[in-house]
Amino acid sequence: PVLARLIAWVDEAAQAGEPPVAIVDLCSGFGFLAMFASELLPREHVEKIYLIDKVWPNRNVPGSKGGGITTAHIYDHGPWAIPLITLQIDVKSSREVRGLGHHIIRDPRPTIICGIHLCGTLALRASQLF
Repeated sequence: PVLARLIAWVDEAAQAGEPPVAIVDLCSGFGFLAMFASELLPREHVEKIYLIDKVWPNRNVPGSKGGGITTAHIYDHGPWAIPLITLQIDVKSSREVRGLGHHIIRDPRPTIICGIHLCGTLALRASQLF
């Protein structure tokens, strides 16, 4: 039901005449939701999909290993239908969450935030994005 709901939200935004949306896969883990969404959603209605997790390597730091998840399945096999961007962000860090709000979740572009694996403190931190 999550992918069906995401498809419906993107369709509703497109029918309302909104510009292409950004999608944030909060605490994405390996990135299954984002990868499926990239293949299933209409390209013309989605700008990018951001995979947010503290375990991703920091792409701006050479040799960064992050928390152990490699980005090879995201970046090393050709382009995705909708671009996928991994970001190493710790949702429990106030400073990092503010940066997420300022740089990704911004007006005027509509943003859809998905939090499939949120529990406990992570769910509370996600609600603070609003």
